[in-house]
Amino acid sequence: MRLRIGIHTGRPTLTDAGYVGLAVHTVARIGAAGHGGQILLSAAARDAVGRARPTGIRLRSLGSHRFRGLREAHEIFQVQGPDLQARFAPLRSLAAVEGAPDASAKEATRPE
Repeated sequence: MRLRIGIHTGRPTLTDAGYVGLAVHTVARIGAAGHGGQILLSAAARDAVGRARPTGIRLRSLGSHRFRGLREAHEIFQVQGPDLQARFAPLRSLAAVEGAPDASAKEATRPE
């Protein structure tokens, strides 16, 4: 079984029915945009992780994307590592944002 995984960080609300809120909808959309075997992160999750990644793990920018039900575009990153598939079909988003960098091989970096 090949799973697709979306990771986002935000502030959901806990109710009797479970977690709800914009952060929950955002992570659901990000995960749904991926393909089996693909791990995707939002820019918020990338920022939260910072440089605390295991050795050999890289984040490749896939550009900014729009998702159904979300007003803002989100920059999406793909987790890459030695045992992970690297090539996938384009994300299943409403659209890549015009003017976003062509990030087919761009690794995410943060200023130190």
